[in-house]
Amino acid sequence: MLAHGQRIAVIGQGITGSFVTKYLADYDVHCKMDSITIFEARPVEGPVVATTKTKGSNGDGAVVIDGPTTTSIVNDKDNNTTAMDDPTYWQGSRVTSVQLSENGMNIELGASIGHVNFHLVLEMIRNDPTLELGAPFSTGVDELDDDPRQQERSMGIYHGHDTPWRFRTWTSGRGPWTKWINKVLLLARYQFDLLKVTQLTQQAMDKFQQLPQLFHSTEADTFFASPAEIWQRLGLLPAVQTSWSAFLDHAGVTTEQEGGTATRNGSWWSWSWSWPFSSGLLRTELLTAINLVNYNQPNDQVNALVGLGSFAAVRGPLFSIRGGNHALIRSALRQARQVRHSSCLTMGRPGPVPMVVEQAVTHVIAHHDKHTGDYGLELFASAEGDRSLGMFDAVVLAAPLQQCRIQFLVQSSMDEAVLQPMPLGGLVDNHDDQMDEFPPPKDSKENPNDDTERQELETKSTKASRPLLQKNNNNNDDNDDDLLNIPKAWPRPLPDAARRPYTQVVTTVVRGGALRGKVLGLWEGDVAPRSILLTEAGKAALYNITAITRIHAAARKSPTTTTTQTQTPATSTSTSTYKLFSNDILNTTILQTLFGRSVQTEYVKVWGGAYGGATPQYQGTGELSLPFLLYDGAVGVPGHTTSGALYYPLAMELSTLACMEISATGAKAVAKLMAQRFGWIQATTSNPASHDEL
Repeated sequence: MLAHGQRIAVIGQGITGSFVTKYLADYDVHCKMDSITIFEARPVEGPVVATTKTKGSNGDGAVVIDGPTTTSIVNDKDNNTTAMDDPTYWQGSRVTSVQLSENGMNIELGASIGHVNFHLVLEMIRNDPTLELGAPFSTGVDELDDDPRQQERSMGIYHGHDTPWRFRTWTSGRGPWTKWINKVLLLARYQFDLLKVTQLTQQAMDKFQQLPQLFHSTEADTFFASPAEIWQRLGLLPAVQTSWSAFLDHAGVTTEQEGGTATRNGSWWSWSWSWPFSSGLLRTELLTAINLVNYNQPNDQVNALVGLGSFAAVRGPLFSIRGGNHALIRSALRQARQVRHSSCLTMGRPGPVPMVVEQAVTHVIAHHDKHTGDYGLELFASAEGDRSLGMFDAVVLAAPLQQCRIQFLVQSSMDEAVLQPMPLGGLVDNHDDQMDEFPPPKDSKENPNDDTERQELETKSTKASRPLLQKNNNNNDDNDDDLLNIPKAWPRPLPDAARRPYTQVVTTVVRGGALRGKVLGLWEGDVAPRSILLTEAGKAALYNITAITRIHAAARKSPTTTTTQTQTPATSTSTSTYKLFSNDILNTTILQTLFGRSVQTEYVKVWGGAYGGATPQYQGTGELSLPFLLYDGAVGVPGHTTSGALYYPLAMELSTLACMEISATGAKAVAKLMAQRFGWIQATTSNPASHDEL
């Protein structure tokens, strides 16, 4: 057993990293941890402040781009951006906000809203009296829109037609009948399809609500080794393994061929006063639009649980944290420090509180330090891996494997100076003495690409020699590296999901203009809805934009003069702040087309590039072959039963869904496994139970 307390490293400070730190502190009631350190290349300190923009040589404003470009100032007239593969750029947490310097408003750049069924997130919020729940898209300022006509909390869907249509989910005013009116309008539009999807969504939500109770239990079958075990226990596994489109087919939701194309003449709202109501195409309109704004992927590319989760957000109720959702990350770490201080004070021993180190980790190496006797995972920084950040008994990778840019290596059992790829995804304890040195040749039916993938996985050693996977000789009594007799294993290629790219999304915040309804086909005098989502056709017609949301509208002090040639649209009597989601950076020409020449770009955040992205590309189904424990260096090592573990809570979002609650779920599952590993909690006998599937 360990002669010291557990030393734990967490790589990544987002929701996953901060929550797993808090949960580990909760489990360690006897203050057995020696330390817990969070390494983050871009620490979350608060909202990013939108600074004053410089002027370009052509007189146009140059936009500050927060993204993987070689320069932070991009000429927004010609949109001259460089390649999106800058290795020095770190995307940071996807829970990030920007604070406008003029009025102090906080605008979410990534994860914007939470749902009332976010039990783990809400539990963290309720434990901190300094956090305050606000309405969706809350900006942290008290005043409402100054322009009464812009206070309407409505949502519309743009389909790209010459005569686009609109439906309402929030009507004008906030009377007691508003919610029921909305339900009637939606039901009239989508009829039985809406009832079917609503029922299925409620069933999925009911099943998901079992999770907090399972995490609280210590029964053996509630220590989940993988996301697949969680979804299987909840009865949601079929929804993870099926595309949203196929799931809707099975549920009998109207297809495009059956329903045709529903359109209306005139303004977006005019359909609601027409009779009879004809069925709108739910999957092409609402379901596609919400998946595009949440995941930038259409229905056939996301799994069914993603689709159900997106639809749950439409039903609500929703919330955000006043002052910015980033406050949740800082709160989780603050709570972790408070819990640890209390636990260690009770045990009468000083316990270092969790600390955040601003540092990018470049190497994680499993090895035995002969000088100190330590066996575990050592972290290094710099491209050469020549600066040690310390030895740890367990490491939690709270950043996507595709984006972390970390080399995972193990020391050779023959020569400790030779490094070989770490077998991520599970270490195979193979006792077959006849095991070949290498996997089957490339013509093997098991995996025809093994040779190619093996060459990609081989890594140069610190001696610049090309390492080979060595056979262990467990009968060699003269071997000085007995502690390094790692069981024979070949580093198997990671599952497809661990290598799939993430979708790129660009968040743009603009101010000073007003959305020109004519661009969207609105009639003169119509007020555009507060939130506009786009279908696939609408996205293609409108510069690959997936959503336009009005955050705030302020009436101008002096209204625009009306000329004899043209009448000023009603929407131009106010100057508003908007947030847009799109595939690519929107240049000045596009923004002026949408909002007029007075528009100013406040901030642009690029979630993408070679080392970034917003959400995994699900390709129709969730990936379930990746476990939470990526590597267990203690297997087969004499005298060590707990050291050398690498955990990956983000396997959860690769299986399905990418939201704050799923990040918290992965963090909770991993923290519970680690607590069991270190002996902080013990598993009890499980009671067999049946689990109905969705």
